[in-house]
Amino acid sequence: MFQKDSTKKDGLKTVCRSCSNKRDRIYREQPEIKELGRERARGYYHDNSDYIKLKRKLYSELNPLKRYAQKQVEKAIINGTLVRPLECRCGSNENIQAHHDDYNAPLDVRWLCSKCHMRLHGELNTNTIKG
Repeated sequence: MFQKDSTKKDGLKTVCRSCSNKRDRIYREQPEIKELGRERARGYYHDNSDYIKLKRKLYSELNPLKRYAQKQVEKAIINGTLVRPLECRCGSNENIQAHHDDYNAPLDVRWLCSKCHMRLHGELNTNTIKG
């Protein structure tokens, strides 16, 4: 069974689910392989830093309210007004992120792990598309 991939012409990944899971398991269990990926990412950033900075600047210019809300959360965490919880409502304690339901209320956030955050955005995008 192949997973969906909207970037491919046929809409499917090129590797089946079981092979993908096996590859991911090997990746997680071998720190030297993980480090190779990190080195590749650092090299990409080094080689493309001007492009990456330009994209970030453009994103900020296109989404001023969103960036303002994100900056307000960052400042509030630093000065102690907001405290990032130790875990998500699902129980995970990895990569806890702030989610804004309304950017006009920058300090009114839901704290979610990255998996729950992506799942929520997936649901929001699906609901938006459906109408």
